[in-house]
Amino acid sequence: MIVKKLIMEITLYNEKKYRIGFDDENTINLYSLDKNKYPNILGLSKNNLTNAYTKRTWVNIRGCEALYNGIVDGFVLLDVRPSNDVEVLEAKQVDRDVYHARLPISEIESMWEERMPFMDFPYPDGLPTKEEIEIPKK
Repeated sequence: MIVKKLIMEITLYNEKKYRIGFDDENTINLYSLDKNKYPNILGLSKNNLTNAYTKRTWVNIRGCEALYNGIVDGFVLLDVRPSNDVEVLEAKQVDRDVYHARLPISEIESMWEERMPFMDFPYPDGLPTKEEIEIPKK
């Protein structure tokens, strides 16, 4: 089973990619995106960051765009915007204007990351704001 967070705040620190977590408004924790290669860094001053961005992952499936919310047992979990896509993706309403769908991974047509500036941090130089990514295997 693989489950990923829908939206992540990311920084490049010492040329390594970390997910950002806040202790308080001035102290952050950096969580390694590859714990086998480099460890978490806890209790770092927010002023030590030189850049940060928010990342969301999207999929195109059945001709619709939906937010990727992870994979469980061969199925992709999606957050679907209120639109005709709800019917096409057979999404179920879980809250007011909130719809979730669970479809086979094999139906994913394409997948990409959308990146945007996070808070008042500079956006990393040269990083594309949209980038195609590999569709996960079953």
